[in-house]
Amino acid sequence: MRTIGKRVEPPPTGKPSAENLIRGAAMNEALQKLPTGTTTFIPKGKIYRFETHIEANSFQDECVITGIVKNKSRKG
Repeated sequence: MRTIGKRVEPPPTGKPSAENLIRGAAMNEALQKLPTGTTTFIPKGKIYRFETHIEANSFQDECVITGIVKNKSRKG
């Protein structure tokens, strides 16, 4: 993996730390502030069963793309 910048990713230690909890909470808050941060675009109320992970990932990609297009068209 190529590293851009000077930030060093901490190695996994198997033990949670307060610093990582704070970093995770900050990332979650930043994601929630995005225009689409409160939705996954996957229709609720249904049970989805997939034969493979590839099929599930394709379904998720289609839902996200459709949701982004709908969100973009609403904003003009």
